[in-house]
Amino acid sequence: MPLNERNAMSSFLLHALRRQPITIQGDGIPLRSFLSGSDLSIWLLAMLARGDGRVCNVGSQIVFPLLEWAKKVLACAGLPEDFLTVQGQALHGNAPDAYVPDTSLARSVLRLAETASPEENILAALNWFRAHPACIPAVTEHKRI
Repeated sequence: MPLNERNAMSSFLLHALRRQPITIQGDGIPLRSFLSGSDLSIWLLAMLARGDGRVCNVGSQIVFPLLEWAKKVLACAGLPEDFLTVQGQALHGNAPDAYVPDTSLARSVLRLAETASPEENILAALNWFRAHPACIPAVTEHKRI
C-alpha cells in the first residue's frame, strides 16, 4: 500500500511513521475495514488458483470507526492518543458511512479469512516501512484527513 493522503489507513500510517499528529476533519465515526497486503496477496492467488470464475469481493469483515483505526495505529506506533484530533461533530440521527465489502462468497467458497489481528497487521506494516525508509514519502506540507 503506498503511503499517501488518499485513504485513511495509509494516511494514519504515514503520520505515525513521521511521528506527526493525526487530524480527522470529520467526526471519526465512518466505518471502515482494512485488509492487509499479505492477506490481499493470499486472497488474489486463491481466486486465481481455486476460483470458479465468479466475481468475489476482496476485503476484511473486521470493521471499526475511523477514530478507532487511528487510535490503533498510534498505539502500535508507540505514540500517545493526544497525537489525535477529531475536528468534526456527528450529525445525530444519521447512520455512519460504511465501506465494508460483502466477502461472503470468497469466505464460503474459497474458505478465505483474515490471517492476523488488526494490530498485528498494523505492526507488520509499520515495521516493513521502518525497514524500507525509502518507501516513506518525503515530508511536504501538513495535510489533514
